[in-house]
Amino acid sequence: MPLITLVPAYVGFALFSPESPAWLLRHNRDEEAQKILAKIRSSTEEIDYEVMGIKSKLKMTEDVPLHKKFKVLLNKPYIIALFVGCVVIIMKEMNGHFGIILYCVQIFEYSGTNLNPFLASIIIGSTRLIFCTVSTLIVHRVPRRTLLIVGNSFAAIATTSIGVFFYLKSCDIDTSSLGWLPVSSLFFFMMVYSISIGPICWTVAVEVLPGPIRSIGSGVVYTSFTCATFIISKFFLIIQNAFGMHTLFFMFTFGCVLFIVFAIFVIPETRGLSLYDIEQHWDAKYGENKNKSEIDYRVYNNTSE
Repeated sequence: MPLITLVPAYVGFALFSPESPAWLLRHNRDEEAQKILAKIRSSTEEIDYEVMGIKSKLKMTEDVPLHKKFKVLLNKPYIIALFVGCVVIIMKEMNGHFGIILYCVQIFEYSGTNLNPFLASIIIGSTRLIFCTVSTLIVHRVPRRTLLIVGNSFAAIATTSIGVFFYLKSCDIDTSSLGWLPVSSLFFFMMVYSISIGPICWTVAVEVLPGPIRSIGSGVVYTSFTCATFIISKFFLIIQNAFGMHTLFFMFTFGCVLFIVFAIFVIPETRGLSLYDIEQHWDAKYGENKNKSEIDYRVYNNTSE
């Protein structure tokens, strides 16, 4: 299996993925960086603005020892940005996605559906693949927070439906006429997750990180993800055996609701923002400029010149 996944990974990343603009600018390959930015920015002004912002941050961080880079994390704006990134990636798993994928066969067996559990798990995996592909068509066209809020809302409906089904089953109520409910709800959940929550969480979790801590912060965010998946996989069966399958899915619903609240009140909208814009956002909100309600960074840069 690892060898099978290695081929598309090599083709996708090694052959077609370009170097990041920041890496190219760090190695004085400005023209190549501008060409890459031209593919995702709509005007020369935006490209020049982003190049200027990246270069200014590179000058500030070049030749900085590793221990000082970790010390930068102690700044309040960076701590909060890192906290938001970690919470986003942890809440990504609180809706139960990893547990559903891991114990898909057991869930279908427990539901008593006539559909072959192993065939159902293959169909769910295929659904995930198809709709992850669809997400690439909308990820840069729809605001990140909108996708997170809408995606978690529909995911909550799916997990609640499954939870109700398993609750009725635990009460020895005849659910033979509802055999379609857990199957369709799981497919619906996987479709919604693959279009919105799954890919967008990885995007937002990294985008919210300011430039000076992005390399270190990405490692911390990924560590948070692995810890979350370990906890869910470890306690999935324990909670199921102790409190029932319905309790698990009601907990997943609660996780979706928490994520909606967090997306509305805490997560900033990062679509269309440059690395420099994101850093200025955190500085303006929690740093020295926190009392400024609105900052026009382009005007500020022009006047400072």
